[in-house]
Amino acid sequence: MKISVILAHPDPESFNHAIARTAIVFNTSNTDPERERDVFGDPLETIWKNCIFGLCGVDNFHRRIFSIIVASTEAQRIKWLDDVKVAIDSAFSQ
Repeated sequence: MKISVILAHPDPESFNHAIARTAIVFNTSNTDPERERDVFGDPLETIWKNCIFGLCGVDNFHRRIFSIIVASTEAQRIKWLDDVKVAIDSAFSQ
């Protein structure tokens, strides 16, 4: 994917420049995961935390991503299912 950001404002301290800078660190699916995490955090985690569970009064939740499913092996999927069992057991153990 190719993205062009065109900025036509003379002041580098302008809000237009801030918008352009923000649009440039946008993830185009080829951003290193470490950079995406360090710069953006986890957008879906934030939505679930603040806009879904947070509004319902739920402060403690766990979210796990398994990817890339389509390219995973059967062994990887079995491991992921084991990870789910461990997470569930851990979350609900007394």
